[in-house]
Amino acid sequence: MDSWIETEFSAVDLGDVRRNRRLFKVAAGMWRCPQGSVPGSSSGWAETKAAYRLWDSKGTTPQDILAPHYEQTRQRAKLSRILLDVQDTTELDYTGRKLEGTGPLRELTRRGFFVHSEYLLQEDGLPLGLAHCLIYARSDEDHKTHRELRHQLPIEEKESYRWLEGYRRACELAGLGPRLVISMADREADIYEIYLEWFQLQRQGQTRAHWIIRCNQDRKINDDPVEEGADQAYIKAAIAAAPVLGKTTVKFRAKEQYKKVNGHKVLVQRTARKAELEIRACPVELTPPSRKGAKLPPVRIWVVMAKEIAPPAGEDPIEWILLTDLSARTFKKALQILEFYARRWQIEVFHKILKSGCRVERNQFKHSERLLPRVALQMVIAWRIHYVTLLGRSCPELPASAVFHQCEWKPLVVIMRGKAHEQEEPSLAQMNQWIGQLGGHLGRKSDGAPGPQTISKGLLRVLDFALLWEALH
Repeated sequence: MDSWIETEFSAVDLGDVRRNRRLFKVAAGMWRCPQGSVPGSSSGWAETKAAYRLWDSKGTTPQDILAPHYEQTRQRAKLSRILLDVQDTTELDYTGRKLEGTGPLRELTRRGFFVHSEYLLQEDGLPLGLAHCLIYARSDEDHKTHRELRHQLPIEEKESYRWLEGYRRACELAGLGPRLVISMADREADIYEIYLEWFQLQRQGQTRAHWIIRCNQDRKINDDPVEEGADQAYIKAAIAAAPVLGKTTVKFRAKEQYKKVNGHKVLVQRTARKAELEIRACPVELTPPSRKGAKLPPVRIWVVMAKEIAPPAGEDPIEWILLTDLSARTFKKALQILEFYARRWQIEVFHKILKSGCRVERNQFKHSERLLPRVALQMVIAWRIHYVTLLGRSCPELPASAVFHQCEWKPLVVIMRGKAHEQEEPSLAQMNQWIGQLGGHLGRKSDGAPGPQTISKGLLRVLDFALLWEALH
């Protein structure tokens, strides 16, 4: 199963052939032990020293390590009819560590880095890999800058510029071939400049990516109210007044999250349930915000809303309000937009694997120049765990050899079915079920398929079995 590493990093260039080869060995060790420290993912002191030399090298940067992965991601993307380009930012928290180069996180008392990922998915949610990644630290001065002063800066000088850059890269991806590329992001990407970028490319007749962004700001619109005196000059009022296109039922898991209520963080709980949602959609023309030294044109977009009809007592209704350039004139089209956006959750899973499965926040380095290249490699490892997990669901009938070597699937066949079935190759779905079982998945009907956490734990045992199998055969 290590052979994927040679393919993924075949074009790596760290300035020295020996350094390139060392990266293969370090990556293989990290794949065999994703949660391990540098010594824990190395075979002995010699490999540990080689790994430290790799991270010490000035020719080893995060972008150098990720560049070949980006290229492989683009190659995989060529086979997809629809690409979902998902953006999201997560924190790497190193508070309390003696680590140089960190900056304040969302609270000044916490220190670490921000990771802004652009994650490519197939239409069915199968992750193809990272299209781009930005790892950065916020400066103390920027954190202390008054919010109102930041609003006066041009978009190029704001931290939020990363969302616009991400959309532009999605447009470049759309220009590489005849496929549909949809850029998706959560509330933080609700920035007028993205909509303006799309509008200008459309007016110029240039190739552009579509976009679906969750509404954050209740923007003013130019549409006239339906009834005289009615307050429908804003997005939320307009979509609430739109006719219901249809209803659908969606299964939601239990969830806990913090929300701001009157300027304070409050823990909000959502119970697991099947929720009946009303679907509404309408076109609106956004009133452009004021920008210093420029008068922006209005942009006409679509708004799609899904809202729970009868939430449980004491809980807020589930509500999604999405902004998009995709037409939603019918219930079928509006539902498709919601289904596309639901795939955005996969980038949250990817970041969870990075933190919990690869334990990226436990790296014990004192300098960010050493830490961040290893973080970049851990991101590729996290993607591969995610990919193997979902490939078995997306293509369950694939043979196990599509991902695993004989020395990896044969011991599991012997363990699970007996020696007499050694030559009977299982499907990829069956292989993932067994790996999940080794990782602690109980396999009950209500449990669903094994998740990335149990798959990553089970893989550790599979790789141990493979080493013993090779030794005995």
